[in-house]
Amino acid sequence: MADTTTEKIEPALLTVEQTCQFLNISRALLYSRLSSEMFGVLPLRIGRRVLFSKWELEAYIKADMPPRGKWQAIKGDVKCAK
Repeated sequence: MADTTTEKIEPALLTVEQTCQFLNISRALLYSRLSSEMFGVLPLRIGRRVLFSKWELEAYIKADMPPRGKWQAIKGDVKCAK
């Protein structure tokens, strides 16, 4: 018998639009923060698509959204601790 439960699969990578919705900010603000290095999470580029890791966005928010240089240092420490 087939399993009839439906589970919603959450994407691990978010588009720019989804990232803006997730953070409740405008697209212009996201790009402005990226270009000024005030936004720590760097996008992933797959072909022409620009995507953001949902896991990294959640960790970035928990870290109080530090500027890029500080976030990359924190992220590097976390990778070393694993």
